[in-house]
Amino acid sequence: MYFLGAQFVTILTIIHGLNGENTTCDLALDLILILDSSGSISVPEFAHAKYAMVDLVERLNINEKGAHVAVVNYATTVDLWAAFDVYNYDKISLVERIKDLEKLDTGTATGDALYVARHHCEGVCRRPEQAVTRAFIVFTDGNSNSGRLVVDEAPLLPGPAMANVFAVGIGDTITNAELIAIASDKDYTLRLSNYIELTTAINNLTIATCHFPAFIMPNIKILNHQVGQNLYHYYQMNTQMIPNKNGMFIDLIVNNTVGRTQAYTSLTSKNPKGLNTRQASTPLKDRTYTQYIPVGTNRFYFSLFGMEPVNQYHFVAQLRFL
Repeated sequence: MYFLGAQFVTILTIIHGLNGENTTCDLALDLILILDSSGSISVPEFAHAKYAMVDLVERLNINEKGAHVAVVNYATTVDLWAAFDVYNYDKISLVERIKDLEKLDTGTATGDALYVARHHCEGVCRRPEQAVTRAFIVFTDGNSNSGRLVVDEAPLLPGPAMANVFAVGIGDTITNAELIAIASDKDYTLRLSNYIELTTAINNLTIATCHFPAFIMPNIKILNHQVGQNLYHYYQMNTQMIPNKNGMFIDLIVNNTVGRTQAYTSLTSKNPKGLNTRQASTPLKDRTYTQYIPVGTNRFYFSLFGMEPVNQYHFVAQLRFL
């Protein structure tokens, strides 16, 4: 059961129209799973949470160039375990480690968990100029009651860390305000009534994770990306961090080295792919697509759609100020 309210937006807004898509994810992804194991969670509930995380991990393409996964198990204390360099991206070993996570059984220090996850990612996540999607998913059943404040730690994740943060609340103790404070976007929240529902929601959560747009930096050329036929690769630029006093243009320059792509852009849709977006076909030679960015724009989103069996490309988003 999903809960909707006037001020509360759930995962359904992200996956609208995506049902029926492949529920595995081949995306290159730096993913940190942040799991609450405080005293308010029963042993069977914690087992359901671990089962759900295993299910999500099983759907990822975990390897050196694909998905990298770290796990943060927290209560009042925070225990970090990462797949990075530990098992050489071995999915089997990662799954076994998740199954062996111990319930910590104390308070709820979500702010501390976000702090540990951010610093871990700053050290081992792939470099921003590689434009690999970064995603943190927090699973919790209650408001933080110890340690660092969520309202202080959460804003640092989509900013300097350039990560998408998704908050999953289970049960009726966690408040909507807490979930929205954790999430990097009001759309990135999901509320479930119990942990059994979490195990059934993982399919949709996997789809949402695979549609997170990767952050890119302005004027930095991104090399050797690829997208399959009839698939999209999503990107975003945080234009709120750019001093834009009079409006500016972004010139998106795409060079297809193999195959062909179609570019879609938007200032509002996180996954531009047709209606209500702008588009430009990008043939084998360089193609420049220009988007005007008004003052006060928070994000520039775009996607590249694969038109051939194999599609490889470089691109750069260059700024032009007025």
